[in-house]
Amino acid sequence: QDFRIANKSWKHIAILTILLALALAHADYEHAGAYRNFAKEVNNCKSNNQIWFLWHQGFQYYMEKAGHRLLPVASNLPAKGDIIIRANLPSPRNISPELTKRIKLKETKYAYGISPLKIQNTKAHAGYYTYGGGFLPYSLSSAPIENFDIYEVIK
Repeated sequence: QDFRIANKSWKHIAILTILLALALAHADYEHAGAYRNFAKEVNNCKSNNQIWFLWHQGFQYYMEKAGHRLLPVASNLPAKGDIIIRANLPSPRNISPELTKRIKLKETKYAYGISPLKIQNTKAHAGYYTYGGGFLPYSLSSAPIENFDIYEVIK
């Protein structure tokens, strides 16, 4: 009798583990999709000027694939009229002090998903790939998946 109860418990645990794994896979897919979709959106906004971006991982992959340039650390390279995009949530990187004096924030765009499960998101206190994001690897939150600050170089 005890063996049958323990056997049923393991089945329930296995089913719940599989469901959690599928939910996390979906949250990870939404997370990557936010970067992919944003890179496509940026490409649809025609600009004669260079578009620079800060951050790495998936965002870097999609932005470079779209033909945009990674802004080197402490760089002051962008010219007047160029656009700088910073993905903020997982690990915001600062723009150099020299360049900060020459830019103006145009807008902030937010990427939302349908899942309340968040990974690698400081606003949701989820640190899936890094401990800087939060204590737990994932969390439930209505926070955006990512927010993108869009700057224009004005000087």
